[in-house]
Amino acid sequence: MALSEKGLLAGATGEASKNQTNPSKNDAPNAGAAYAFAVEPEISVLEGQISKKNGELVRFEPINTNDGKDQSRTIDFSIKNEGFKNLAINGGITITGGDSSSFTLTETTPPNVITPDSVRNFSVSFKPVATSVSKVFKATLEINSDDADESKFSLNLEGEVMAPEISVTEKPDKAIQDQKIAFDLINVGNNDTRTPKIFTILNKGKATLTITEIEIDGMDVASFELVKPMTPAIPFTLDPGSKYEFQVTFKPDTSAPKNFEAALFITSNAEESKFSADLEGTVN
Repeated sequence: MALSEKGLLAGATGEASKNQTNPSKNDAPNAGAAYAFAVEPEISVLEGQISKKNGELVRFEPINTNDGKDQSRTIDFSIKNEGFKNLAINGGITITGGDSSSFTLTETTPPNVITPDSVRNFSVSFKPVATSVSKVFKATLEINSDDADESKFSLNLEGEVMAPEISVTEKPDKAIQDQKIAFDLINVGNNDTRTPKIFTILNKGKATLTITEIEIDGMDVASFELVKPMTPAIPFTLDPGSKYEFQVTFKPDTSAPKNFEAALFITSNAEESKFSADLEGTVN
């Protein structure tokens, strides 16, 4: 057995006796074998019971805003000293990075020195500061110690918020956000069949979009007709990537020149809970 500053070397000396009839009875089956053990402190970081590598990614379970906005996800970690010398956590445990405010470190009276084969437990909670839109939050967990070759041990933290996102377009693919929707000019006395405008609601988010109302309101609401499919009936839901189409037709009184105005409203559980667009038509 030999001891140095960096390790302990142990081995079995001698030569095994030879028992040709029953080899299992050899009196020194491990003769000449050598084993090395670390004397220096050796850091090991575990997520639950799973050992993690320096720089490895740790993903939290995604948060779906449809399950309620006040949510968090927590992962338990532990630092184990695999060496034969005390491990000192010199700079403590910190969380850094652009989204660090969405991750919280929790531990109770932690030891600054971890003796051989002992552990220091802590947990990290993911509670995003904003949950209105889909986003991946990123930060870095850093552990500073006197480990010989991993004095700065880090894990990349990643948590995702999945939220619905509404997009409304006029066919063929014209965005109508904050824009006025102008219908074709109609001449006085012309009562021919009107061509409707077709609109599409798309869920661009990562969670289910619930549409609770589609309506037209305003001063000249009677001059605009909303045509919705028989199914699905309102309220209805749209999975991520799904679409819903409806129509609006301009049907004014054509007896005299006039500008007609109203507004289209779509109510949902998206961040923009009440989507709106102005409608305009003219009889000339």
